Amino acid sequence: MIDIPWLDDQKADIKGYLQGVEATGSQLVSGVKDQVTELRQFTTSQRTQIKQDMGEVLVLAQQERDKLHQDLAAALKVASQKHLAAVEAQANSLIENAGSKLRGKYLKELLTPV
Repeated sequence: MIDIPWLDDQKADIKGYLQGVEATGSQLVSGVKDQVTELRQFTTSQRTQIKQDMGEVLVLAQQERDKLHQDLAAALKVASQKHLAAVEAQANSLIENAGSKLRGKYLKELLTPV
């Protein structure tokens, strides 16, 4: 082989450059791996937090639903009591009117000379 000194210098420079590129690439890969690991941990903790938040929201929604059911039951009770009172008042009025008519009819018969 022919010995060319400047070519040997070029080979050494290229070899050094490639080693630098390899080291930089390794650092980049390592950095990306670290970021992926951090991201996985973050998303796992976020998922856990979201599950906890959803659980809390579900409990609050169930409590609100139960309160609404209680309010509805109370409103229905009041409404049915009012309706019952109105029906009772109407029935009493009908009974009084009927009694009044009957009394009037019997009084007429009693006061009518035979």
